[in-house]
Amino acid sequence: MNPALLLLILAAGSGVQSPGVAPAGEYESGIAAGWVREQDPGAGRDLEGARLGFVAFSRGKESSWGFVGSWYAEWKESGDQEVVEMGVDVSVPYFEFARVGVGPRFRLGVQERAEPPHRGTDGVAGAGLEVGVRLSRRAHLAVFAERSTGFEAGARTSYGAMLRILLWRD
Repeated sequence: MNPALLLLILAAGSGVQSPGVAPAGEYESGIAAGWVREQDPGAGRDLEGARLGFVAFSRGKESSWGFVGSWYAEWKESGDQEVVEMGVDVSVPYFEFARVGVGPRFRLGVQERAEPPHRGTDGVAGAGLEVGVRLSRRAHLAVFAERSTGFEAGARTSYGAMLRILLWRD
C-alpha cells in the first residue's frame, strides 16, 4: 500500500466530526501552508514556490455550504525570475459533503516581478475550482486549479495544494 495513502487514512481516522459544528455566522480560522505552480508567460517556464496564509472557514449549521477564504503571501521562482505576491482568495459557495468540499475559487492580488518581461508591480485576478478533504476536525487538505490574468503579464494557469490547520473559533 502507498505510504502516503496510509498516512492519509490514519490522519482522517474515525475521529472526524461533522463539519456542521459551527452555528451560522461563526467562523473557524487558522493558518495555511502549501505549494503553488504557475505558468510564466514571459519566460515560457513554470514558476514554482510556497504559499502561506491566514484562513477562515464558515459553514452554517442548517446548510451544506459555506465559504473558505484566505489572505495569502506567495514566493515563486523559475531561473532568474522571482515573483512575490500578496492577496486574497475565496471559494464561495463552498459545498461540503461528508469529508469532501468543492467550490469555485476567486483570487485577487498584487505581485512584484523581479526580472523582465513585465518587471515591476502587477495586479492579478483569477478564477478556478477548489476541492478539499477534511482530514480531521481541524485539518483540511485542499487542491486548486485556476486561470488568472496579470494586468501587465497576461493570462496563465496555476495550481497548487494547501494544508489548512484551523486553530481558532471566532
